[in-house]
Amino acid sequence: MFPAIQMSTQVAVLQVSDQNGQLWQRYFHGAGMGPGTTFSTFARGISVFPADAPMDTRIAICGETYDSTLPAAVTPPYGSFMNLSPTGFIAVYDGNGNLLWSYQFYGQDQNAQTAIADVSIRIDNLAVPPRDVVTYCGFSTNGVYQAVPGNPTTMPPTLPFAPPANPMGCSDLYAAGNVHNAFSPLVPTNQWDGIVGRVSSPRNAVAVTLDFHSIVGGANDDVLLGISEVDRDRFAVVGATRENVASGLNSVFPLTRPWFTGTTPVCFATSPGLGLGVVMVFDAGPTRNNQALALLGSTLIGSPNGQTVARDVLFHGGL
Repeated sequence: MFPAIQMSTQVAVLQVSDQNGQLWQRYFHGAGMGPGTTFSTFARGISVFPADAPMDTRIAICGETYDSTLPAAVTPPYGSFMNLSPTGFIAVYDGNGNLLWSYQFYGQDQNAQTAIADVSIRIDNLAVPPRDVVTYCGFSTNGVYQAVPGNPTTMPPTLPFAPPANPMGCSDLYAAGNVHNAFSPLVPTNQWDGIVGRVSSPRNAVAVTLDFHSIVGGANDDVLLGISEVDRDRFAVVGATRENVASGLNSVFPLTRPWFTGTTPVCFATSPGLGLGVVMVFDAGPTRNNQALALLGSTLIGSPNGQTVARDVLFHGGL
């Protein structure tokens, strides 16, 4: 799932060019434990919100890092992190290449792993004051697991979505956004769950808040890999799920519409195992009034006899 740590340090590279060539280039990485110790950082996604002036443009990058601290981080340093497992990150720049702030994603389990796979950044001019808004998706084995009471976490479930009702006769028990599924009764190891969330900051200040964060997964491996905002409230994410548990043993991936064979729904409870892509649409509008994130719809892509992964999604429209 993650690149191997190399002897030489790998860093994320952000470069801006025009028709005449390179305008500027920046390296992004943090620091490990000990003076001058640096480990690898990998970038996975980028999003740009353009403006007439470079200082008003916003660029967000994301990925994972083996460093325990990040530059311009608004989250506390993960000082006890031993650099054996990656944490996720988001970093926000202006159009001149100035790093404005970064956010590190980690849980209390120091052996767990997290990556932010994709981001969407925009300016919310309807907010008072206007805000820089970054909506993200990714995957993690952190869940809500608490390995050591008192260890810090930057990704607790916050205004998580409620589980959908059983669609079209399926007896599956669907997981809500605060259900920890990283431990399966059939596979007693940490499992991957998808994650979605949003962080935001006043337009001309650095006061970053976690607006919402939800776990998105079932009792086996699940990942979310691509995101696209539909409008100010709604966003779509895609990824993959691999479910092979019978109903009642554990909550399964939240669906509002199952996969069909003809007119017969293929439910997780009756399937010998699925490796399917997923498409989901969420509504974050209620979170502005301190209400839970809403799952509007979710469905599967592919065939139960194959392996399907949805890696990216794009919505053509205006924000």
